[in-house]
Amino acid sequence: MNRAFLLAGAMVFFPGSLSAQTSSQMGPYDTFVQRAEKSGKAFKVTMDQVIKMALENNLEIRIEDYNEELFQHRVRGSYGFYDPVVGGGLGYNRNNIPSGNILNAGAGLNLFFREGYSWDWFFRQNLPQGGDVNTALTTTRDATNSLFASVNPSYNANLLMTVTQPLLRDFGMNAVKRQIRIVQKDREISDAQFAQRVSDIIAQVQRLYWDLTLAIRDQEIRKQSMELARIQLENNKKRVEIGTLAPLDITKARAEVARREEEVIAAEARIQTAENLLKGMLSEDPQSPLWGLFLIPIEDPKFRDLPLELNKAISTAFENRPELEQLRLEMEKNGIQTQYQQNQGRWRLDLSGQFGTRGLAGFSHSRVFVDPTGNRVVVPELSRGAGDAYSQVFTGDFRNYQAGVRLEIPLRNRSHDAELGQLKVTERRLLAQRKNLEQQIMVEVRNAIQNIEIAKKRLDSARLARELSQEQLDGETKRFHAGLSTNFEVLQYQRDLSLAQLSETQTLIDYQKAISDLQKAMFTIVDENAIHIARE
Repeated sequence: MNRAFLLAGAMVFFPGSLSAQTSSQMGPYDTFVQRAEKSGKAFKVTMDQVIKMALENNLEIRIEDYNEELFQHRVRGSYGFYDPVVGGGLGYNRNNIPSGNILNAGAGLNLFFREGYSWDWFFRQNLPQGGDVNTALTTTRDATNSLFASVNPSYNANLLMTVTQPLLRDFGMNAVKRQIRIVQKDREISDAQFAQRVSDIIAQVQRLYWDLTLAIRDQEIRKQSMELARIQLENNKKRVEIGTLAPLDITKARAEVARREEEVIAAEARIQTAENLLKGMLSEDPQSPLWGLFLIPIEDPKFRDLPLELNKAISTAFENRPELEQLRLEMEKNGIQTQYQQNQGRWRLDLSGQFGTRGLAGFSHSRVFVDPTGNRVVVPELSRGAGDAYSQVFTGDFRNYQAGVRLEIPLRNRSHDAELGQLKVTERRLLAQRKNLEQQIMVEVRNAIQNIEIAKKRLDSARLARELSQEQLDGETKRFHAGLSTNFEVLQYQRDLSLAQLSETQTLIDYQKAISDLQKAMFTIVDENAIHIARE
């Protein structure tokens, strides 16, 4: 393919057996990770690995790669107009004409004929400035029974070179050159679209990776909460046996265990949904072995404080965003069209010139004539072939010249005026689109920075809430053992702790997503993930 991805990180591999996952292999309260490790089908992946797999296997990336290849062929094909052409031909002709005049074929002959052979070659080349060069060498051999043919048979050779060059319209900018430049811009637009698609995929994969991480962590927290409820149930049973607790408290504890078990199962469903979404980004093949593995993210979300400068971030986004690059290239395409139409509005003034040489050879009968002084002159019989004719051509014994100009003045050119009018409107529309896009990008950057700042504050609060929930549960448990609290209150504090733990994880992942959103808004997400987009 024409583009390559260079990623820092470990190579991706599929461990273990590749058969499908089966839920029957897990215990009733095994978490997703525990079940994966017991089955031997756990596929532990880092963020770099999933990004690499997504870029290598994504169908949209592959389609864009095909587009790049198509544009390469289009660019190469546009230059075909300037490819030189050579050729040649052979011919034969014979004309038989009834003769009613002894001056044509001689006395006693009623048939006048002419027989000829011809062969030629030519060379044609279009010039970058709009002109063209044509060169041709034509040779004929003619034979006849005419009494007036002094050279019979005869060989005629003619070398002719013609040059035509526009001086106004089509000079420097013609339809072919316009097409070449537009195709080149289309190719650059395709590259910018490709870069944008890579950025979108990276951001999407990062989000799905963190969603799966959160879903797995959610199940683990709910599993811990369920285990606490089970411990509480066992303690209640012992207290009922010794008479310090009413039997109704056992029923309440069992109901709470069942409710928390249902939460663990519901969390499993969310894991499977998140896992399937991520797998869909990593594999293009529905029969891929990846679908039979348990995808386990091994990177935990970590807090990292980033220096945030709003104006610098907006400036970076304006410099890097491929959408702005695409719009700039569209404006350049419109400028090329405008330049071409302005050229087409000129008068047509074409300069043309010809240079040629001729040669003649053949069989010449002896002749007698009288020169101006009255002396009798005898011309001997001569016999020469085609080589003698070519010799005359290339030595330039018989030169021919021709030069001229041709002027064409349109009295009205409404189609040209209409085209220019449309291009001016397109230019204003593109300028408005750029302004609107810059505003959207500015809003994206502002929102991303604000989300990061808010996530940082939420994270501090979530950590404190989790620590306080743990302290409250520990204190309430001690009071329960001392007979100063009820079973309901202990279960409530357990639930509060699990919610606080989940909220802390959710906030930390939201912080990671906000960083990813900022990198995407600034289009630094590709460099931040050690990816280089290059043409092979």
